[in-house]
Amino acid sequence: MRTFDSVIVYASFAGLALGYVFKRLRLREKLAVWAIIVAFLLASAATGATLRQMLGRDLPFYNYNNDPGVILKTYQLMKHGVDYYEAFRQAQLGRFSQQIVPNDVWGWRLPTIFFIWRILPGSHGLSIYILYLVLASTILYLAFKIGSKYLGFPLSILPSYLIFPYLHFAARDQMLLETEWWSAAFFIIGLYFLINKRWFWTTLLFSLTVMVRELYVLPIGLMLVYFFF
Repeated sequence: MRTFDSVIVYASFAGLALGYVFKRLRLREKLAVWAIIVAFLLASAATGATLRQMLGRDLPFYNYNNDPGVILKTYQLMKHGVDYYEAFRQAQLGRFSQQIVPNDVWGWRLPTIFFIWRILPGSHGLSIYILYLVLASTILYLAFKIGSKYLGFPLSILPSYLIFPYLHFAARDQMLLETEWWSAAFFIIGLYFLINKRWFWTTLLFSLTVMVRELYVLPIGLMLVYFFF
């Protein structure tokens, strides 16, 4: 906990220092957001070694007993031609304890994100990591664009700065494999298209959001109700 608290303190001072530098140098808006994106990529590369090692392993050669391990095992089996539901069943039974296959539908994850991962090159999970970095960088940029529309510079940097730690946590932790991170990415991108009235891409991204994590049907449904009224 103390280490985590220290990270918060250092990050806060770093954010204040970064804002001061931007103001003193009078950087353009896009240069400021690109500085945040580069900082995110460098921080991810510096702190994500353990995660990259985990994603690059073949799971049969070590034990796992958590959801990220089950997800990675499911993905690897699908890359070898196993059907999603059979792959998920085998992955659940591969835990070193609690080898229980869910009996209710809520215990089974939707297969959408697994099909997206399966088309990526390579048989390990490192391509998943790279795809996440691309999506996270896109989110940082689009958060800035949304901020520019409603806040103006320099406050337009604030959304990117606030979402930075959320994105960085997944870039260094096994929780990257949880569907919530991916559905949130698609949702934010879809929100950007919604604000800019790009209806086709909005519908596509919001549909993908729900297909990755069904819980998003509630906020998207409420947004749809608000749109009609």
